[in-house]
Amino acid sequence: MKKYLIFISILFLGLTLKSQEVLLSQDVSGDTIVKKNGPNLRNYSHFYLSLGFAADQAEKGAKINYGRSSNFDFGYRYKLKICNHYAMGTDLWWGTNGFNMKQANTKILPDTLINDKEKFTFYHFGLSYYNRINYGKRGNHVGNYIDVGAYGQWIYSLVHYTKNKMPNDNIVETYTKGLNYYFPFVWGVNARIGFNRYIITASYRMSDYFKSSYKYPELPRLSVGVQVGLF
Repeated sequence: MKKYLIFISILFLGLTLKSQEVLLSQDVSGDTIVKKNGPNLRNYSHFYLSLGFAADQAEKGAKINYGRSSNFDFGYRYKLKICNHYAMGTDLWWGTNGFNMKQANTKILPDTLINDKEKFTFYHFGLSYYNRINYGKRGNHVGNYIDVGAYGQWIYSLVHYTKNKMPNDNIVETYTKGLNYYFPFVWGVNARIGFNRYIITASYRMSDYFKSSYKYPELPRLSVGVQVGLF
């Protein structure tokens, strides 16, 4: 009788230990958290820097110096991954867009005066929406992609700068603000080709800078440049 009791006790103890092991294993598995934030995961965001240059012609009466007419942006980008090859997202940025003006007899923006140096600088905040097509192998990296989207900008300031050397060799510089001949909101379309953190960009402004009542020629609408992701 004692043998049976000992056998039953050992069997019960073994089953109990086995049951505890299974329960412990299941609990650990159940507590595992799936990571959702990362370069190639559900959500990802990062800062970036952007430098671009005017790439098409201004209208007659507003010629520019190419290479010295550029835009700079500092922005924040968010990406939402929908599936393996498609994502969408938004950009928010602060930036400047400067146009170094040529001085010619045909000049009418903003007047016909010939200066030694002249420049328009637009200061703005921007917001954009984009669609992203991913391609190639990338693991948990941003990888290679193509972005296509649209943007809007609020121009909170426009500064008109001139510099002239006087006959007495004095230098006169002027900064004119509070101008009212431009639209405070503009919009356009943009596209990007990205190679992880390095990006080739192009944007085209669809709306006008200047109000039609002033009859000013439009500045270049196309800009091309590069971006660097800060991650």
